[in-house]
Amino acid sequence: MKKFKALTAACFICYATNAAATAGKSWLEVTADGIFTRTEAYDLPSGGTLPQPNVDAPPEVLWTHNEPNTIYQTTARFGHGGRYIFAGSYLNDCGAQLFPTTGSGNFDWELEAGTSVYTAGARDKDAFCAGFAGGAANDVKLFRSASSTPVWTHTPSGGETVLGPVGMPADGSFVAALISTGSDTKLRVLKADNGSTIDEKAVTGTFQRGPLVVTPDGKFILFRVNAMLHVFGFNGTSLTLRESVDTGSSTDCHGLSHDGLYLVHGFTTTTVRRWNGSTYEVLFVHNEPGVYSCRVVFDGAGHVYNAWYRTDFKQARIVCHTLPSSTPTWTFNYKIVTGSYQDIINEMAVTADGKYLVAASLGNQDDLNPEIEIFNGLTGEYLLGVNTPGSMACCDVTVSGDNVYATAAGKHIHFNTSGRGGDIYAIRLDDDVPVTGPDGFVARSASDAVRVSWWGKWQGLAGFNLYREGAGTAADAGRVKLNARLVTGRSPYRYVDENVSPGETYKYWLEAVALNGERETFGPAEVRLATKAAAFALYQNAPNPTRGNTTFAFSLPQGGAAVLAVYDLAGREVWRHEGIFAEGKNELAATLELAPGVYVYRLDAAGNGAAKKMVVAR
Repeated sequence: MKKFKALTAACFICYATNAAATAGKSWLEVTADGIFTRTEAYDLPSGGTLPQPNVDAPPEVLWTHNEPNTIYQTTARFGHGGRYIFAGSYLNDCGAQLFPTTGSGNFDWELEAGTSVYTAGARDKDAFCAGFAGGAANDVKLFRSASSTPVWTHTPSGGETVLGPVGMPADGSFVAALISTGSDTKLRVLKADNGSTIDEKAVTGTFQRGPLVVTPDGKFILFRVNAMLHVFGFNGTSLTLRESVDTGSSTDCHGLSHDGLYLVHGFTTTTVRRWNGSTYEVLFVHNEPGVYSCRVVFDGAGHVYNAWYRTDFKQARIVCHTLPSSTPTWTFNYKIVTGSYQDIINEMAVTADGKYLVAASLGNQDDLNPEIEIFNGLTGEYLLGVNTPGSMACCDVTVSGDNVYATAAGKHIHFNTSGRGGDIYAIRLDDDVPVTGPDGFVARSASDAVRVSWWGKWQGLAGFNLYREGAGTAADAGRVKLNARLVTGRSPYRYVDENVSPGETYKYWLEAVALNGERETFGPAEVRLATKAAAFALYQNAPNPTRGNTTFAFSLPQGGAAVLAVYDLAGREVWRHEGIFAEGKNELAATLELAPGVYVYRLDAAGNGAAKKMVVAR
């Protein structure tokens, strides 16, 4: 019975024709910062494809594509059940392109140029929309996958202009767009069948940037104008302003849960709000010292993912909360970089069940962090990294049948450098391969403890249990569970077992627990602790003070002759015992006929000596 699923991947990568693609065999890189999954580089010929790699070498680079005068800076979105990727662009000679996700690497069709083109796709319907902003273009269009001829075009009138961002619910029943009147911003909802306006609402101020969020069921829409976040409800026929929230900052990132219950925004801190029936009241404020909040995304399973960046742009971070708890469920820290390039997470996307989280980032000169990172959103497991020659601006992820597809798009060179050129990536995550065991499971002795480590790629995982079996015990009856709670987090995992004894042999067993409750055991990892050499030591006599009868205790690194003597404070020897003693700890009972007072006792053996004070009482 298949209990767990491992990750294999195929990357469909679009590159400039004068550069080498980076992908190929994945491996674990062991560094001072931990163990990381990395990807081997292939030299990919211009416009060529790689030989089919073997099953041990995911991801697979299948084709290349590049637009030399286009920057995919706005959006790359899935639609029609993950069958297509609709990519928008900025400063372009092609406004948008529709790619078959599993095609040969060529787009099916492209649209005319526009200064900025934003895209959206319906998850469950063959419907794609684009918002053209700037330049001669000023409209919203809806398409089917079969043709670049729009089903309809909506062109604002009366001096209104399209701001760009568009959104659609999963069923593709409407298109939401932002329209500027000059002094106000309108949220306009258009009927997907014919482009007619269903309803619109205006708010004061000019939209600057940030996502237009449409919940999958289409019941809530969120956007920001200046420092105000506006949440609208939509019942299919009319818009109702739920609340306008003053965030105090026009740079706040923002997100809305699928059910509209939670509203999250942040910059220097992240504020989590919960709808109480009349207002979004503050639930908690999360602070990450020395970093700024830059992106927020929700899954449909009660988690919110918050991307942060260090104020010097040298490190990115992702923090997951399981709401309503204010305690982070997991945190992933990108590796610290040097150089002048700014490394920041531009966008995140996550599947509804939270199993796959994709992050697209700018990257860095050190080339330490892949610009596309994929995680298990439930546990923070690092699944896959794709290193790109430039920067990634946008990403998306979707479930299609038995596969999960991710996409990311951006600039062929880093955003901190001048130039053009756009790259698109599509990644197929095949989680239909059973896990036969972790990539590594080891136990090593360390001083007076055992350090157990394991790592690998896991899907559908709730966590681990670790069991220890002592020497000479039965296979099952002697196993002791070491952890009180499931071991979670991200690979690599570590556990320090301090309840061990020198000279003993121990076996460790790893139990992986799936989200559905199924379990599978791996092991054993076996280790023997070395016998610890005894140190020379003299301990305090007992009892102390004593009325005459006392016990001296001491340890010898090796057996042999030793002398124990007692002296008064004038240095005169008043008691003495010579003998042969064993290695390790020894005890010597003595009856002392001494006057009350303070004395010194001394142990000498094999060139070692030590002394302590004792008191004789009346």
